[in-house]
Amino acid sequence: MKKISFWGTLLLACMALGLIFLDASCHKDPCRYVRCSNNGTCNNGSCSCPAGYEGSYCQILSRDKAVGGYTVNESCSASGTSVYNATISAATDNTQALLYNINKRFANPVVAQANGNSLTINDQIPDLNGIHISGSGTISADTRTITFSYSISGAATDGCNSSVWTR
Repeated sequence: MKKISFWGTLLLACMALGLIFLDASCHKDPCRYVRCSNNGTCNNGSCSCPAGYEGSYCQILSRDKAVGGYTVNESCSASGTSVYNATISAATDNTQALLYNINKRFANPVVAQANGNSLTINDQIPDLNGIHISGSGTISADTRTITFSYSISGAATDGCNSSVWTR
């Protein structure tokens, strides 16, 4: 009789432990070990990043991929191709980049919104002289080039509306 009771008790103990481990594994928090940087939030094991950040853990500032000096090849319908230098700098707002010397026209920087591999130039008048610019750019996967398409209005233009910026 003692043998049955010992084996029965052992069997019940094993079943109880199995249920405890099964229950614990079913209710595991997928975000338990995920740490999202820069105020990112974990959803089902993956980080959702705030505007201006990207990466598996929101550790990359999107605009930083674009910061640097460039040689610009600009296509213009009236004057052909123009080659000049331009720069992209970080703005105080983490979602923005400052474009200097775009179109060789503006004394002040043009502000672009950075999101992933995109730069968006919302309609603006950088020099407050009535000349508007708006458009967008795409950062290449290797971050060596940015292809811009834009519109300039409010002054005589030579049809410059696209450019490739190369580091």
